[in-house]
Amino acid sequence: MSRDLQHRETAFNVVLPELLREEPDRVIALVARQEPGEARDALRDEVARQWITKNHDAAIEWMNSLDQTERTATATIATRTLAATNPAQAIAVADQFGVGRDDGSLEHMVQIWATEKPDEAMRWIEAQPPGERTAQLRARIEQVISRR
Repeated sequence: MSRDLQHRETAFNVVLPELLREEPDRVIALVARQEPGEARDALRDEVARQWITKNHDAAIEWMNSLDQTERTATATIATRTLAATNPAQAIAVADQFGVGRDDGSLEHMVQIWATEKPDEAMRWIEAQPPGERTAQLRARIEQVISRR
């Protein structure tokens, strides 16, 4: 919980990944023990960022255990993290936690996905059930593809 950036970077890049792999319950307890504030937020966000890609189910379970404010914050971090490597999973997490639709960030993520990998985005949207949420994302994907 050092304010020293080098110490924090070492903890986040060396110690935290190992603890998440070997003793995730200790990480959960560590976050819970931190007083509200910048250090807790930084640790919580880094746990969400790393854990969602290493153990999706465990990260989701942990995020669900947090209070509403922290759950929203961690879901937003997890969604942004997943967007870089697995946009479909990012959308699922965003919808599960109710983040990203009200601020346009989910549509923006889908736009980037459709720009970079239009075939993949189109295959994904075609496999989705009809509905308002799907229509919103379909419109964004089709808009990007039509501009190509």
